[in-house]
Amino acid sequence: MSAHELSVARDFVTRPGARFGVESVYPEAVWLPIVGPSTFLLWRHLVRHLQDSDDQVVLDVEVLARSLGLSGKRGEQSALARALRRAERFGLLRRPRPDLALVQVLLPPVPGHYLARQHADVVAAHQRHDGPTRHVAARS
Repeated sequence: MSAHELSVARDFVTRPGARFGVESVYPEAVWLPIVGPSTFLLWRHLVRHLQDSDDQVVLDVEVLARSLGLSGKRGEQSALARALRRAERFGLLRRPRPDLALVQVLLPPVPGHYLARQHADVVAAHQRHDGPTRHVAARS
């Protein structure tokens, strides 16, 4: 594999409570406002690639970036690299190596500490799809 490719596979270390797939309303209604559009689109795009494959896929990073509407530039400060880091920070994927992304195909409910910083509409969407959340004071 070249430095211009990213190998993508399912992460079989599932997060507790993970049950919301890419077709569910919950990830878009609740995870999207928290992780941001580039990171969310990256996660959804990678999951859909995995749904179409048996095991893993190898993607050209420039093609991947451009398919998300991001610059095709490479490097640690590129839009794609930032989206990958953010996806890892929020647990949407793991990167045991720079050329490998292990993707969570099912997401858990958003943790309360992230919801506490969100608008009341996001908290209401969470509660509609996941039930009441204790100690979440949403912003209005």
